[in-house]
Amino acid sequence: MKSMFPIQYFPYLHFFMPWFFYKSGQFFRKRQLLDLIKKDADKLLWPFAIFSIIGFIFYLILQIFAGDVSVATCVVAPIHSLWKTGFVPINGPLWFLLTLVIVRTAANVITLLPIGGRSALIIAATYALSCAFYKWKLDFIPYWCVNSTTGLMFFVLGYWLAQYETKWWLWIPCVAFYIANCIWGFSAVGMRTNVLLCGNYWLNMPCVLAGIVTFNVLCRLIAEYMPRFSSAFMFVGQYSMIIYVTHGLIYKTAFELLKMYSPTSIMPYSFWIIIGAYLLFIPPICYIYYRLQKRRLRSNEPLNVTSKR
Repeated sequence: MKSMFPIQYFPYLHFFMPWFFYKSGQFFRKRQLLDLIKKDADKLLWPFAIFSIIGFIFYLILQIFAGDVSVATCVVAPIHSLWKTGFVPINGPLWFLLTLVIVRTAANVITLLPIGGRSALIIAATYALSCAFYKWKLDFIPYWCVNSTTGLMFFVLGYWLAQYETKWWLWIPCVAFYIANCIWGFSAVGMRTNVLLCGNYWLNMPCVLAGIVTFNVLCRLIAEYMPRFSSAFMFVGQYSMIIYVTHGLIYKTAFELLKMYSPTSIMPYSFWIIIGAYLLFIPPICYIYYRLQKRRLRSNEPLNVTSKR
């Protein structure tokens, strides 16, 4: 059973991982380093740690099912995976949380203000470094070093262009270039490993930027002219963290079980089986998360000492 990249099924959203860094850069505000670390530890590193442990438990269960339990597979391999890739086996998407912490800390340290020349220099330097990583493919460098470089590039792009996205001279060329890509094909790079998935590596950055700006323009139009449809985006935004940290568990577990036990006849339908697993498990997970958050808010409410007469 071959690995499935989202680009295979949703080529028009080839920019979705860089978009997260770009969007984070748009809302970035410099603060005291210790304050930033505390905030990121609470919102990013804590979910990373908790769901890494859960992913590791899932991994051990699958190893038991596969009959491959040893120090090498259950101890050495997970530690090596965490160092090399930035995540433990099973919950692969968690690499994004660790990388985002690194990127936000780096952005805060190098001080992005003033927006002009310094940001342009950072973008040029990180782009050149990402290209060097791609060209020379140094295996001893962990993936989180490579994707943090690319992530910082899109993060600074988002920070820099936030004030210009509504300007016609930016969004019209981006929309036109994105439409051209839809016609002639995209250039896409797997951000986690900096591997070319299709097209030309050197065109990936402008292709991604065009897609991000086009998507942001589309979201603004939907929010302004079709507010009912914007509720879907609000739902994803409200539950984005819990969806993100759990969807990898669902995908990878279903993937591994299909690989171990499913007959060849249903392999062509594996993608839709995994989509069905998402539809089955994501809504109750979001509901449980909603109830926990509601309980947490209630526990933090101040006591009402006023009495009615």
